[in-house]
Amino acid sequence: MNSSMNNPTQVKENPPQAKEKPLVLFIDDETKVLQVAKKMLEHANYDLMTFNNAEEALAIVEKRAVAVVVSDNRMPKMKGLDFFEKIKVISPMTVRILTTAYYDESLVGEIVNKGEVFRFLKKPLDFGLAKSTIMLGLEHYKKDIVAAEKATLFEKMIRTLAQFRQKCETLTTEVGHLKK
Repeated sequence: MNSSMNNPTQVKENPPQAKEKPLVLFIDDETKVLQVAKKMLEHANYDLMTFNNAEEALAIVEKRAVAVVVSDNRMPKMKGLDFFEKIKVISPMTVRILTTAYYDESLVGEIVNKGEVFRFLKKPLDFGLAKSTIMLGLEHYKKDIVAAEKATLFEKMIRTLAQFRQKCETLTTEVGHLKK
């Protein structure tokens, strides 16, 4: 298991390269849903991988930049929301979309309280809506990547400015000593 799983403060920061298509993962324990998803959710703007369990998908999130994850909530071994919590630690910018046929007030409360979900899709899935929701998720992901890059550049500018200011103060002091 990746060390980032053991250390929640260690976050994977490797957004996709400019020419690389973003990666979308679709997880559901129902084989028929996965088969339909493979056909209906294919798109030229992203690569799609499907899994019948969260553990295999989590291994991909640990190794690669993943833009969007669409996951069923009720699955054996690991609930979708628990899966999303782990993704948030490993890859906080990954957009998470939850699907479920079992919609109730306690689930809504859990979604709101944990804040792990970008969108919620009710099953049986409308794959047209799922595809458009994935596209919205990709836009959200791209905006987050750009914002993170801008923040990094801004921090670098601030450090450079501080170094420049320090050198100016040093030179001013040296010039003052030369005048005496």
